[in-house]
Amino acid sequence: SAAVSGLGKRVTDLRTPVRLAAIEALALIRHPDGVPFLLPLLMDKENGVKAAARGALDRLRIPEAVPPLARWLRKGPPAVRKYAAESLGEIGSPAGAWPLLRALADPDKAVKAAALASSDKVRDAWAIPDYRAALRHSSATVRAYAVDALGRLLDWESLPEMLRLMRAREHEVASAARSAAEKIRDLRTVAILVDALHHKDAAIREFAAMRLGELRESQAMEGLKYGLGDPDTRVRMACVEAFGKIGNPVAAVSLLPLLHDPTTGVRQTVVGALDRL
Repeated sequence: SAAVSGLGKRVTDLRTPVRLAAIEALALIRHPDGVPFLLPLLMDKENGVKAAARGALDRLRIPEAVPPLARWLRKGPPAVRKYAAESLGEIGSPAGAWPLLRALADPDKAVKAAALASSDKVRDAWAIPDYRAALRHSSATVRAYAVDALGRLLDWESLPEMLRLMRAREHEVASAARSAAEKIRDLRTVAILVDALHHKDAAIREFAAMRLGELRESQAMEGLKYGLGDPDTRVRMACVEAFGKIGNPVAAVSLLPLLHDPTTGVRQTVVGALDRL
């Protein structure tokens, strides 16, 4: 570390050959403490120094370099932030997930694009806590990416948050949340979905009934019975269809009264469901 510190002072030397030699030495040592000395050189006036610094940094794309890269991703000039985002992606460590998520809200389009590309490279189950935390971020872009990542990682425990975000004002967030929730096909979510049948939003209740039908789990039937009396026609129809997909003959007793439902669509759906039992 002492050697790195000494070389770090030389990278600002007025003599170009000295600076280039120090840069090369930092590249050879490959110590993460060299990263903060090299990153500012990406903005150097001399192209030779700039190119040498980039080459040295490329050789320092190691997991231990994530903390300094993350710091410069927040406070550096645009060119440095962009490089830091790209490097975090190349390193591929889950530790880079949170810094990259924040960078999705960067005001610079190039930085944001680099952060998006790199975020895909570090998406890993180890980063699930960071993605969950990002669901409350002020940026819609960050929330949308985070919920999408959780869906792709099949994080069933995040389903309640996915359902919440389906009601988000921002279309990109609501759409990503629905897509993520549709990817979750885990029987451990039955209780969550049954609880969602009591949600104040009819669209969420309908979605929950549809997902319960896809799971085809008989233990959901008691909750679905509640939904048969829902004031919203779409919810009643979704519950009836769910019973049909589950295929348990016991459901017939609950479905028969709906043959007298005031809505034609519901009555027709009941007939179809009874045929499948």
